[in-house]
Amino acid sequence: MNFLAHCHLAWHTNTDITSNLAGDFVRGSIESLPTSLQQGVLLHRQIDKFTDAHPLFKQACNQLSLNNPRIAPIVIDLLFDHCLAKHWQHYHHQTLPQFSAQVYNNALNHPDVPERLANILPNMQRYDWFNSYREMEGILKAMNGVSRRFSKPNYFSDVADKVMTHQSEIEGMFFEFYKELMGFSLACLTDG
Repeated sequence: MNFLAHCHLAWHTNTDITSNLAGDFVRGSIESLPTSLQQGVLLHRQIDKFTDAHPLFKQACNQLSLNNPRIAPIVIDLLFDHCLAKHWQHYHHQTLPQFSAQVYNNALNHPDVPERLANILPNMQRYDWFNSYREMEGILKAMNGVSRRFSKPNYFSDVADKVMTHQSEIEGMFFEFYKELMGFSLACLTDG
């Protein structure tokens, strides 16, 4: 899952949203992290592991039939954030702009935010990434940003066309998958 879903699942499980967001910016053992980050980073990792192994997620990745299938999980993560943003009112009582502003402000003021996350937070807030995910244009812009981090950005050359072709099927997979993921994230906290 991508940033928005991790933040939503943190809210859903009543765990620290910033520490869940930080999961993509922390490598290695969590034992050296401040206690305020440990639970969220651990939940983030469990969510990612569940997602990557889930048959619906794999099916969505295969549905795209990308020239480079290794980037399919990245693309689906972003598309699932698009689906969540697009249907936000079904998942949260706040509007997406309200939730986003709260997440950005809390993360910017969190005492233990990892440096790599701290470096992107001003742009995340300035350009309101989460709210931009509602529109396909925002997701394609995010994918373009991701592509620049690859040695071969042309890996993403066929993504926009494939995404537009398979958008409705992937959205259907999202609804089924995300319901399971919400249950899984709650079980992580009660089971372990």
